Amino acid sequence: MLFRSRIMFSGQERVPRVMRHPYFNSGLAVLLMGSLAFTNSFNALWPLFGSSNQLLAALTLFVVSAWLITHGKKAVFTLVPAVFILVTTVASLWLLLKKYVAQDNFLLTGATVVLILLAVSMVVLTVQKVPALLRGKSAQGGDATGRA
Repeated sequence: MLFRSRIMFSGQERVPRVMRHPYFNSGLAVLLMGSLAFTNSFNALWPLFGSSNQLLAALTLFVVSAWLITHGKKAVFTLVPAVFILVTTVASLWLLLKKYVAQDNFLLTGATVVLILLAVSMVVLTVQKVPALLRGKSAQGGDATGRA
């Protein structure tokens, strides 16, 4: 097999034989997805999945912006969408947080708080790093390419 999961203990492969069978893995995936569908859990998880996906998109745009800046290119066309995506995603997470707190859903409340904290940390890191890049110096010292 091209991709094979391994759990290594003292140099020996110890994956139960049944877990190596493709029918078992396919059946497990179908059972898990079926349980989510029949218990209507998708409706609860989908907004959080969408928010985490949008945070990943904003992070990607911020990283691309940093790369463009370090290479002397204009990054406005990536920074503006990154900020827009981040603001709308945090607003959505705030609304979800209010909803989950009102429903006393502690698991989804916790997941929403984690996503909000990740968004805040993304803003803090961006505010710390982008001005240094715009000045032509990396945050570690040296020139804009990060070389000392």
